[in-house]
Amino acid sequence: MSTHFVNKIPPKDTTWCILEAYTMEDTVIIPEFIRKLYEKGCRKIYISFGPRYVEAQQKYQLTMNDSDYDLLKNVLFDCVIIDNVNCIHGDMCKLLKSKLYIKSKNIAFKYNDTWDSIPFYDPHTSKNSDAITYFKEFDSFNRAPSYIYSKWYQRDVINIVMGRKREHSPRDKYEMDLKQERDHYKFGHIIQIFRNYAVNNWCSISKSVSSDTKFEPIYLYEARTRVNHKPITFTYKEKQYRGGCVIRPIEKFERVEFELLFGFGPRCLNFTTHETRYFFKQNMGLLKTHPNSIYKFFEKFMDEPFDKEFYKFIIWIGINYLGIMNSHKEYECIEELRVAMNQETLSKEEIDSIIYPYSL
Repeated sequence: MSTHFVNKIPPKDTTWCILEAYTMEDTVIIPEFIRKLYEKGCRKIYISFGPRYVEAQQKYQLTMNDSDYDLLKNVLFDCVIIDNVNCIHGDMCKLLKSKLYIKSKNIAFKYNDTWDSIPFYDPHTSKNSDAITYFKEFDSFNRAPSYIYSKWYQRDVINIVMGRKREHSPRDKYEMDLKQERDHYKFGHIIQIFRNYAVNNWCSISKSVSSDTKFEPIYLYEARTRVNHKPITFTYKEKQYRGGCVIRPIEKFERVEFELLFGFGPRCLNFTTHETRYFFKQNMGLLKTHPNSIYKFFEKFMDEPFDKEFYKFIIWIGINYLGIMNSHKEYECIEELRVAMNQETLSKEEIDSIIYPYSL
C-alpha cells in the first residue's frame, strides 16, 4: 500500500493544503511561506518532493540558521502526509512541525532512511485512529481534471499565502475565451453548440432508402472490407459538398467490426445484403489547431447571411462532419442552432430530408 497520490485537489472549505513540487513554481519551501500558510488556516498537508526538489530544499536549509527557524515558533500542524514515492528528506520536519506524520513504510526511491529516527504512522498498518482518519479524508478528495489545473492550483495556493496577484483558473479562462468567441466571432455560438453535441466516433443507422439509389463498391476501414456505398452530398450555392454515406454489405464477412457496423451479430447470424445503413463519422475538428479545423472551413463563409439555406447547410455540416449523430441528440442540437441563427423552425420532414436524403 502507498501514500502516493496524483493530482488530488482538496475542497475550498478545507484546512488541507497540497505541496507538490512537480506542479509548484516556488519549489523551495521557506519559513515565511510556512508561517503564512498556517496563519491562513492550513492545518493538514500532503507533500510530494522528487529527488531533485529535495536536493534543492536541502541546499537551501543548509543556509538557514536558528533565527530563521524562530519564525516557526507555535506553528504545529495536525498532520503531514508524505508521498512515499517522492519522499521528502527527514530534515524538512524542522520546517513542517506536526503532531502526526503519515507515510507508507513501502520503500521510497530515495531518502527513506532519513526517516529512521522520526516517528511516523503507516495508515495501512497503524492502529492510530487519527492517522487512519486523516488518510481516508485525503484519499476521498477528487483528482484535478488536468495537469494544467494542478499547476494552477499550486500557483494559486502560493499566490494567496504570499499575497500575490491571483490568476484566473483554467475553467475561468476557458469561459472567458468562450465569451470572447461568442461576442466577436461570427460562428462563435454555432461552434460552441457543436462542441456540446459532437462525439468523435462513428455511427451507423439502419434506414431504408428508395429503390433507385445507386451504390458503388468502396473499401470502408470501419468495416475492414469493401462495401457498397452512396455518398451523402449537399449543394450550397452551386458547390457540392461530400459527407457521410449510405452503405450496404457486398458479402458476408465474419469479423467483429463488420458485424457491429451492420448489426448482424456474431458470425453474421442475421446477414442480408439488403441491410442499409446511414454511416456518419467525425472528420473535422472543433479546435483551431486541428489539421481539418471547422475554423478554417468557415473562413470562406464569413460574409454569408444567416438565412434558411445557410441554416440547412450548417445542420448538414454538423451531421456529416462533426459527429452530431453520435450524441443521439441531433434534434436538440438543431433546435439550438435555429435559435442561435434566428431562423424559423423546420418541420421534422425537412430536417430528416437533410439527415437522410435517400430515404423513402
